[in-house]
Amino acid sequence: MTIKKLKVSFFIPTLDIGGIQRVFLNTSSLLFNAGYDVDFIICRGDGILQTELNQNINLITFGKNKRLRNSVINLVKYINNSEPDYLITGSDIHNHFAILCNFLSRRKTKVIATQHNYYDEDIKGKKIYRFFFNFLITKLYPQTYKVISVSESLHEYISKLSPKANNIKIHNPFCTKDILSKSEIPNIEFNLPDNYILFAGRLAKVKNLDLLISSFNQIKNRFSDFKLIIIGTGPELERLSKDNKNNQSIIFPGEVDHCYYLIKHAKVIALSSISETLPSILIESLFLKKTVVSTPTLGALEVLDHGKYGYLSNSIDRIDDFTEVLIESIDRPLNENLLFKRALDFSAEKILEQYNRILT
Repeated sequence: MTIKKLKVSFFIPTLDIGGIQRVFLNTSSLLFNAGYDVDFIICRGDGILQTELNQNINLITFGKNKRLRNSVINLVKYINNSEPDYLITGSDIHNHFAILCNFLSRRKTKVIATQHNYYDEDIKGKKIYRFFFNFLITKLYPQTYKVISVSESLHEYISKLSPKANNIKIHNPFCTKDILSKSEIPNIEFNLPDNYILFAGRLAKVKNLDLLISSFNQIKNRFSDFKLIIIGTGPELERLSKDNKNNQSIIFPGEVDHCYYLIKHAKVIALSSISETLPSILIESLFLKKTVVSTPTLGALEVLDHGKYGYLSNSIDRIDDFTEVLIESIDRPLNENLLFKRALDFSAEKILEQYNRILT
């Protein structure tokens, strides 16, 4: 007798560059390779990351320019016709959208909503929006099969907002072999300095890059040959580039497909954020045995175990504090084997075990 594979479908509006998109690409491939029947559903089929989807996974698009708000009928039809056992969604309003579409369907698939960030940080100062989102969490999340938060602090946050939901914590999966192999491939179009500090991420205000740049400028007298490489694009790129156009020690290469090669050859990886849930750049750096420096966000505290596996400043806004920690990280890099051992706590193999327990 043939045993039917469990069908797991992933839903996200686009495969444009983004942290959640990469997490879904990794997780869908992880489950497919483990023997699940996997579909990947997107509203708009022109995202740059579409080529990175596992070629054996069935990709379903609702249209080249389809918007989320116009995709209700499409997703309801998909659920009714394909009858997935589980529908994994992420994040924020996309979770609410999928839960409502599932409610409208005949099938009533088990929805797994994944939460990757804090609502309050994203909508700070917008009281009406905050009330609206919190209200939806309270009412809709209990209608799901599971709500997965990617960090402990986020799990506590969502559990307070929606205590009736089946809230659990599962970290994002990281493929050790993929990170190590890609770190050997030069994928940059500029000359790499001998000594540099690296930042990689979306260039937004929450990343607090003025703190990093100011601290870097303070250490130049001691480390005169060091450069600061800031990888990424975003709303702050134009301002940061303009403000530092005459500073030959700071390099803004723009977007890079992945940063593993740059991480591997950096002296230090720096993260100056105001808020982080589960910062991928810190975990990827641990896999590549690199010393990291971070502000004490909740995500960094969890990944680095309160400073056991990396350097943490005492504040998120004191330049002298962050400067001091940067200097110490350069002078005293941490034990490489210790860092790699910590990275394995986030390996795909460990995360798969947790998914297998809930996909029954």
